[in-house]
Amino acid sequence: MALDRQGNKREFPFLSVAIGICHNRDRRLTGFAQIAHLGAELKKAAKTKTGSAYVVDRRKD
Repeated sequence: MALDRQGNKREFPFLSVAIGICHNRDRRLTGFAQIAHLGAELKKAAKTKTGSAYVVDRRKD
């Protein structure tokens, strides 16, 4: 048991990790903002899975 952000006692599951991986193998990445945006999209997709997960960007230009 622990306190949540609202101060309520709550039971939390074990820690899980969600990772989004983007790379420049199949497309040209133009800057930090694009990389951050892609990483956020991929992490959001990983968070839809149960437990720890990672998603690799396989899209091409």
